[in-house]
Amino acid sequence: MTRKERKTAIENMAEDFMNLGNKGKTMVVLMQTAYNEGKTAGKREERAKWERKPA
Repeated sequence: MTRKERKTAIENMAEDFMNLGNKGKTMVVLMQTAYNEGKTAGKREERAKWERKPA
C-alpha cells in the first residue's frame, strides 16, 4: 500500500467515524479501549513469561 493509498484510507475512516451518530461513536471508543487493554495485558503476560524463564 502506497503512502497516498494509506492517506486516503485514513481519511475515509475518519469521514466514516464523523458520520456516525453518538451511539456509534461511543461503541467505537469502547471497542478501541477494549482492544488496547487486551493488547497491553498480552504484552504484560509475555514479559512475565520471559522474566520467569531461566537464563
